[in-house]
Amino acid sequence: MSQLSLSLLGLGPVAASPWLLLLLVGASWLLARVLAWTYAFYDNCRRLQCFPQPPRRNWFWGHQGMVNPTEEGMRVLTQLVATYPQGFKVWMGPISPLLSLCHPDIIRSVINASAAIAPKDKFFYSFLEPWLGDGLLLSAGDKWSRHRRMLTPA
Repeated sequence: MSQLSLSLLGLGPVAASPWLLLLLVGASWLLARVLAWTYAFYDNCRRLQCFPQPPRRNWFWGHQGMVNPTEEGMRVLTQLVATYPQGFKVWMGPISPLLSLCHPDIIRSVINASAAIAPKDKFFYSFLEPWLGDGLLLSAGDKWSRHRRMLTPA
């Protein structure tokens, strides 16, 4: 009985070419990025579970199209605020949550939070930077505190 060997199957020793190594490193990097993004997404979802949300219109689109820029949309928004007076969460697609805070006490605590607790999202504000520069609205941390104190000294 003949023995099976790797050479009969065409699986003999393979020379590691630089292109194969580059492909392996690239695939590993991509897998690490996808896993890190997935972990961050699920961690964010876990932290946002405490916020109520209206029923989704669609599993993929989330709540998009629920509030139109019409009078009917304003009625829907007023009904949402009446139903969830503290605040609520809506989904803009399958991966983008948006918090709507309605109660003045909650809004005050977010506004008065330090930059370490409530950092500004660079992605969200990046489209305003060419237009507004790096002023009070777009700055964060010590620069924001310094500019704010110049406007409203204690």
